[in-house]
Amino acid sequence: MKLPTIIAGLVAGVVATGASAQSEIWRTMPDGFKIAYSSVTDGCFAELVTDQGYVVHMGTESGMFSGDRSRSSGFLAVYTPENLGADHEGSESQVDVLVNGKDYPMTAIGTNSSGYSGGYVLGERNTLAEDILKMRTMTIMTPANRITINAESLDIPAALEQVRACQVAQQQG
Repeated sequence: MKLPTIIAGLVAGVVATGASAQSEIWRTMPDGFKIAYSSVTDGCFAELVTDQGYVVHMGTESGMFSGDRSRSSGFLAVYTPENLGADHEGSESQVDVLVNGKDYPMTAIGTNSSGYSGGYVLGERNTLAEDILKMRTMTIMTPANRITINAESLDIPAALEQVRACQVAQQQG
């Protein structure tokens, strides 16, 4: 498993399953992850809707956001059903991502999708990717929110392997 390319993006908000209008479910995992393909970004990602109603997206190709497929880092995104408006799109804010108590200060890029708002961070730190693979809890602290995700019953490595398999299947047509 290539840890550096596994994850590293975070969205400072969450998107509900229906928020990604141009996405189709490729596979459903037993732990609740859905592996989806987006025709808009031409990429695959793992999606999880938390008990609190947040939607978390994790992927292995940050180029889905920029169109630059030469980037090998991953991403983590979180969306909320709050619509923060057009000014939120592309805005930058400082967030702290705590994974199993380890703090990763990062800059999140704001994004809106079908009435949902959130943010994402690109994962260019190998230690963050390694920590997310072993994650039990993750807390995202934004200027406006504190979002905690319990991941004890999730098989994150298996979900990300399925994201890679989805990506290969899409590339093979």
